[in-house]
Amino acid sequence: MKNKIVVITGGNSGIGRITATEIAKLGAQVILVCRNEQKAKAVQEDINALTGLNNCDLFFCDFSSHASIKKFAKEFRMKYNQIDVLINNAGAILGERETNDEGLEMMFATNHLGYFLTTHYLLPSLQKAENARIVNVASVGHWMAKLDFDNLQSEKKFNSFSQYCTTKLCNILFTRKLAKELAHTNI
Repeated sequence: MKNKIVVITGGNSGIGRITATEIAKLGAQVILVCRNEQKAKAVQEDINALTGLNNCDLFFCDFSSHASIKKFAKEFRMKYNQIDVLINNAGAILGERETNDEGLEMMFATNHLGYFLTTHYLLPSLQKAENARIVNVASVGHWMAKLDFDNLQSEKKFNSFSQYCTTKLCNILFTRKLAKELAHTNI
């Protein structure tokens, strides 16, 4: 992993933070992409102090917002030429139905569309790497999901756990389709 560029969304807590820390220890340039500036800066400082390599950079993004993802990707491409590994990890579990500024249910927007759009906008940077990887973090909760295309945004009926499971199933389906689409590429 030495000198590889690894982008980790939602890297300021949980699985993302541990992943970022361990990959940074291996000598990779870790790029945290987080929503919460205060938490993210603290994690960045912790990782840089731990490794002594100053190899943790930081970008801010609200993964429930298409505009924010597009802005992040543009800012990223202005600073970095390529990505060796993209780890889509950012996610949300909400107790009540909320919508983003675009009118989309918040967990669907963050957990599924966030992965899809981030991958879409960063694909040119991944294509520039010799051998790139995309890791989409999901959950065993996908086993309990049933896609209801008539209620994908939970407008008719909202159940927090069911909606979370649906978004994780969407992650799995997206990953499978992406693997087929990228099968004969460097990714």
